[in-house]
Amino acid sequence: MSNLQAINEIIIKWKLNQSFLSEKMGMPKTSFVKSLNGQQYYKFTDEQLNKLKGILVELRADLETIDDIDFNDALRIIAQKEV
Repeated sequence: MSNLQAINEIIIKWKLNQSFLSEKMGMPKTSFVKSLNGQQYYKFTDEQLNKLKGILVELRADLETIDDIDFNDALRIIAQKEV
């Protein structure tokens, strides 16, 4: 599986906002979507693909900041849920 295919699957799986991603990349949404789907005559340049990867890495970094949930807090939350 190519990097682009993996990225496309992630975007689809998590229903990431393609309009926002295309805006962050500085390209029209239609070109972004066609390039992402590998439509004829549309392809990300290496620079664009690296920029898209960078955006997703930035998202990952933001998500990692909330990954530090304390184990005891997690148990407390689970224990408080109604059964």
